Amino acid sequence: MKIVLRSLLLSLLLILTLTLTLSAGLVVYLLRNEAFVASQLQKQLADALGWQLQLDGGLAVHWGRHSVLEAKDLRLLNPVWPEQQLLVSAGTLRLELQPLQLLKGRL
Repeated sequence: MKIVLRSLLLSLLLILTLTLTLSAGLVVYLLRNEAFVASQLQKQLADALGWQLQLDGGLAVHWGRHSVLEAKDLRLLNPVWPEQQLLVSAGTLRLELQPLQLLKGRL
């Protein structure tokens, strides 16, 4: 009985370890996938404010202690305004963030 219980516990521990490792790998992959990050930013802006974000030049993401998001040829549109949809445009927009401070609730 002890051997069966021990084998079962080891199997569960192995499955849990593999699941956590695969999940962490997926998160790292998605955060380094600039197309995924750009699509999430576009979706969040659209859902929260109804604005449309166009990134014609793409998005570069550099994660670290001081993370950097850099967008090229950016346009922010408000589809509710039919005559003047363009809210802002920029050749380059660079944001530097400190992820640890954000996790602590500090902006």
